[in-house]
Amino acid sequence: MGKEDGESVVKYLLIGLIVLIVLGVILLPAFGPPTSSLLVVARLSWHLRPVALVAIGVVAAGAGRFLLAHAAPVARPVFGTLPGESRID
Repeated sequence: MGKEDGESVVKYLLIGLIVLIVLGVILLPAFGPPTSSLLVVARLSWHLRPVALVAIGVVAAGAGRFLLAHAAPVARPVFGTLPGESRID
């Protein structure tokens, strides 16, 4: 395993870490920082290519919103109704 192989492994691990961070923040519906600020911190910290970083961020944020949209109806009976709504059984 040469130096180039080790560098590519590190880049893939960073990409996976960024995806997990963005997904985790998107799944915090109201209290997470904007995705763009996370990508800027990642760019300044790890010197990744900006176009690839934006593409990764877009895919991860979209996947997080998709998961949140599909999990909300499932979680609604567990957490109750929205304020102002009446529960009709």
